[in-house]
Amino acid sequence: MNISGSIALATEPPHEGLMSSPPVGTEVRLISKTMWRNIIGQSIFQLALLLVFDFTADQILRLEGSDTTIALNTFVFNIFVFRQALTVNFIAVYDAFADAFLLWNSF
Repeated sequence: MNISGSIALATEPPHEGLMSSPPVGTEVRLISKTMWRNIIGQSIFQLALLLVFDFTADQILRLEGSDTTIALNTFVFNIFVFRQALTVNFIAVYDAFADAFLLWNSF
C-alpha cells in the first residue's frame, strides 16, 4: 500500500476534492480496463522492438568485427532503458502540454 500511495502522490498534486470524496471500497479495481490495455499494449510494443533488434540488429546496423556481440547486447539494453525513460517522460510532457493547452484556451 505504501508504494501505491507514493505513486499516487507523485503523479498528481492533492486537492480539496480528494478530501471531500467518499472512501473507495475494496471491491473497486485498482487497475482499470483502460490501464490494462495501455500496459499490455506498451509491453507488446517493447517486447517486439527488443526481439527485432536482438535477432536482426546485426543485419540492420551492418556490424562486423570481433566486438559485434558486445555492441549488440549494449544496443539492446540501451533501447530497453531509453524506452522505459521515454515512457515515463512522455506522461510528464503530455500532462504539461495538456495543462498549457487548457491554460491557453481559457483566455
